[in-house]
Amino acid sequence: MSVNDDYSYINARIRGMKSRLLDRPFLEKLLSEENVHTVMALLQETEYGKHIEEARTLETSEIGGIEEGIRQHLAQTYSGIFGMVGGVPRRLLSILLGRWDVYNIKTVLRGKFSGLSLEEVSKSFVPVCKLTEPLLKEMMKQPDIKGVIDLLITWNSEYYPPLQAKLSDFSATNSLTNMEVALDKFYFERALSFLKRGLEDENFQIVVGFLKTEIDILNILMIMKIVGHQIPPAERGELFIRDGLEIKGEDFLSAASCRDIDEIFGRFASTSYREVLNQAKQKSSGGSLSSVERLMEKYMIERGVAMFARNPLSIAPVIGYLWLKLCETVNLRVICRAKVARMPQPLIQEELIFV
Repeated sequence: MSVNDDYSYINARIRGMKSRLLDRPFLEKLLSEENVHTVMALLQETEYGKHIEEARTLETSEIGGIEEGIRQHLAQTYSGIFGMVGGVPRRLLSILLGRWDVYNIKTVLRGKFSGLSLEEVSKSFVPVCKLTEPLLKEMMKQPDIKGVIDLLITWNSEYYPPLQAKLSDFSATNSLTNMEVALDKFYFERALSFLKRGLEDENFQIVVGFLKTEIDILNILMIMKIVGHQIPPAERGELFIRDGLEIKGEDFLSAASCRDIDEIFGRFASTSYREVLNQAKQKSSGGSLSSVERLMEKYMIERGVAMFARNPLSIAPVIGYLWLKLCETVNLRVICRAKVARMPQPLIQEELIFV
């Protein structure tokens, strides 16, 4: 076993990185600042400082510089973790970080669909796996969505088949939904197929459990979209992602036939998601999709951070750190945007995720 295969070595480094995360008192100090200028000054004294300083020279606004610095720091941090591991840990981490490739492809597709510029869309990229920032920018330079897929074909990218298969659906419906679901299905099917080979290994079990939970959450959110947008019954089955932890195909189709979002919550009363869905229902009249998405994000972060309590000689602490770091950047963006919008402090606090 090399050093890069050794979870004790990897997790010793992760614990060191965890000790440098911004704590709650610091975030509350940012929250108490009067404006985004003073928030930026405090952030420049942290690990984000270098990236914010570099970004400021290219951005026209303070908030633009901060957000670009946060984005670059997150991408560099994740890439750094990926670079420190080898062997089986690297393969497992490539699966976990591969979700960012899917996220980035969706970001490109949505950008092309909405007619956004390269500059606008690239601010959302988090290049940490196979699709580097130059590759993502090249994708954005294509004339349309078909051009993006054609480029992936020329690269022989693993992601082009599910997109190409749904191109005709996109042309017929002018909706990205089927294409995005196909991309998710491809990712999960490929990942779980590999992981099934090593289920006697605790590390494989941990990653499988995490992916299956994410599948459930995506299916719940899709059910809410189906009901909210009144998607016809004949089209619903294609939107289900199989192999989730608790939600099966029949559960999905049954819940998708509900009359409204309120009725959906009752269908999941016996699942692990009942509490988070009840919170969404209470927080927003009728449980709006945005409130459910936010609370589901919090649920996944809490699940991820809880990994720190698992076996310290496994991949669990790495997963915990990935989610803690994401949580930190989400909170920083919320604070900065809220300061620009001059939101009252109590309202900002409600949007923060403390774990």
